Amino acid sequence: MCPACKERSFLQMKKVFQGFKVLGEKRTCGLCGYEFKESEEIEFLRDKSIFNDDGDSGKVCKNCEFYFILPMTQRCMFRNVEVTALDSCEDFKQK
Repeated sequence: MCPACKERSFLQMKKVFQGFKVLGEKRTCGLCGYEFKESEEIEFLRDKSIFNDDGDSGKVCKNCEFYFILPMTQRCMFRNVEVTALDSCEDFKQK
């Protein structure tokens, strides 16, 4: 949980540059942009309940029988349209 916005969020890692040289990374809340201090403990990094722990069980294209990865695109062969791995539809059929 973010201490600033009090919401369950995700952590963003942003690189800090000086010209073209990477000096380090800063950790910010994905919702409000609150920047965590280096020594600050981040509670929601350990809280896996905001993520789907069982991995590939979702009804998304990458888990569908009709999903094909081609050299330049990803396609749903059932609907014959271009898709992304995390798209979903009512025609989903588990692999």
